[in-house]
Amino acid sequence: MNKQGKFKYLSGWTILLAAIVVVGTFSYFSDNGITGALGKLLGGQNAGQTTQTSQYITSPPPGTVDLTPSQADAALKNFECGNGNTQFTTMRFTQTNLINKSATGSGVQQFDTGLYCYNSNKNKEMVSYSGIIVSNTQGASQASAFGCGQDFLCKPLTVNANPGNSSRIFSLTKSDVPAEVTPEGWLWFHTKGPSATVEFGGKQLGRFQAKFYSGLNGLPLYDGGDNSYDDWEASGANVTGTANNNTCTSIGSSDTFSVCVQLQSSLEYTDPTDRGVYAGWKLNTSMWEVPTAKLGGITGATIPNIKGSLPEAEASAYGSTTDGYDYVYKLDGPMDQDNTKVLCLTTKPKSGMNPADGATNDPRLYLEPIGSYVSNKGSANNIVEGARQNNPANTVVGTAANYRFCLT
Repeated sequence: MNKQGKFKYLSGWTILLAAIVVVGTFSYFSDNGITGALGKLLGGQNAGQTTQTSQYITSPPPGTVDLTPSQADAALKNFECGNGNTQFTTMRFTQTNLINKSATGSGVQQFDTGLYCYNSNKNKEMVSYSGIIVSNTQGASQASAFGCGQDFLCKPLTVNANPGNSSRIFSLTKSDVPAEVTPEGWLWFHTKGPSATVEFGGKQLGRFQAKFYSGLNGLPLYDGGDNSYDDWEASGANVTGTANNNTCTSIGSSDTFSVCVQLQSSLEYTDPTDRGVYAGWKLNTSMWEVPTAKLGGITGATIPNIKGSLPEAEASAYGSTTDGYDYVYKLDGPMDQDNTKVLCLTTKPKSGMNPADGATNDPRLYLEPIGSYVSNKGSANNIVEGARQNNPANTVVGTAANYRFCLT
């Protein structure tokens, strides 16, 4: 073999060995990270960078050392918050009215938001009150500083106005950070980076209005305040009979009392409730037989009396001898102007009784929406749901309505 041939032979091995060294070096630095121009040349990335395959980075870049859970959490926080340079994430929140389906694009209807926010664990459970209350006015989002790299849970607070603030969130429309709507209608999110925006959908709250019909023949019932039977009535209406607004419904000891109430919100694009409503009936139980209640009209589905299985605050209020209810039914939404509900009640006087003997025997309907409020028990600043507060007075949470049915 001549020198030229030997040189060619050695050159081939030299080239192969060099290739192995380069590949090995690339593999080592790809696993362990490398900085500077060499990193860009070999891997195309600097240390600490990973290819973002989804909208959110949910884990730190891979390393060669196994970390304890606390070390992993610290590494994730440093990764998301710039190695401690970002101490807080400035959050902004916007709520869109889901009932207003006609508004799109820049015309989407936004409304006020009130959120009490809590520190959360990884299971999206409340741990402690964060001290942060978010208050927005029709999309003019307040900037609120949350600790970066942390989990939070925010609960909406009902505000009684017409229209008013909702008590639950229904959907998430946009988020710059990982976020979810929990089954309870609360907002969970994980903060990262210097600033972020979360947009979600709810229902703007309104107030009840009603129309009334005889459950026996379907004829409309008048309101004592005017001589029209075809208009919607606000809370406090005195419902008369089918003849006119001055003549109450005639009933004898052997007659049947049957009335249907059509319910909806008084304002367009609002709903009286976003968690349901308790319908309480006052009937003199010594005078009337146990009634039958139906939802969906006189031929609708029978619904049960739930007075014996109410939450503590409602049980206390509705069982009161002064302003309690004899029968309580739960009505679920929606009840906006495109989704009216019809509640019917049918009963008879007990044997030998004449319910027309006095106004105290007139049936009365009370509607109490379920909302959210700051609890008076347990942890401070805790938002809970209900139609009555758990304070000594059992204060009504939402905007209630009541109607009297005049008998003669």
